[in-house]
Amino acid sequence: MTKEELDRQYPYRATIIKDNPYHLPVGKKFPWAKRKEGDASPFMVLVRSTWPSTFGGRDYQLHEDEVLLEKRDA
Repeated sequence: MTKEELDRQYPYRATIIKDNPYHLPVGKKFPWAKRKEGDASPFMVLVRSTWPSTFGGRDYQLHEDEVLLEKRDA
């Protein structure tokens, strides 16, 4: 997946602002995030990390109050 595709699929940047089940440190920034559609999950934010940086190129599902989302400039 290219950076442009990631930017389209994950329109937000995320900063961890609260303790979370993954033990991601408060203040850690992630370049890609999005809100999930629908309301089936209590974890409404999907945060994508980068590879090969720390946290290993995976997705994390977080509560809205655990992250600060910032809209990416178009």
